[in-house]
Amino acid sequence: MRKIVASIPSLQSYEEFRNLNNLGAIDVLANRLWLDIKIDIPRPSNACFGFYNPTGWTFFDFNALHDEFKDKTETVVEVDFYHANQFLNLNDQEIVKIVQGYLVSCIPEFKQAKIIDSSIIRLANAVTHFSPSSYSYWWLSLYVASKNELKECVYEWRLDY
Repeated sequence: MRKIVASIPSLQSYEEFRNLNNLGAIDVLANRLWLDIKIDIPRPSNACFGFYNPTGWTFFDFNALHDEFKDKTETVVEVDFYHANQFLNLNDQEIVKIVQGYLVSCIPEFKQAKIIDSSIIRLANAVTHFSPSSYSYWWLSLYVASKNELKECVYEWRLDY
């Protein structure tokens, strides 16, 4: 949210949107792995916790979620870590090793797979961290946005990109 507001002058003119800067943000680590074999993943989206405090993570079966991977003979999986600050400084090989270990603990068949490609994206302070009482900043900005100004702001933002 901070980056969106910072890039749109008309949003910055409202105190309610400027106050979004009072919200915290967390780091995210996005990992996409291409594996040499097809693995049966029971659910397309899998929320996980309890591996490393305070990090939570989710893994996604891209073969089930995206048509472009549906008929592939290999597995494409996305693993996103939230509150991932302790992982951001690791090199790609260390991250891939951790990711594969976590996946194996959820679905043992991941141990048989060889990683044929990977993509790691580090996103510092990328996701708004909602916490008790933070709703007041978010709610006020939504209230202002619910008036007609949002249409103008979104149009302005789309012109910039």
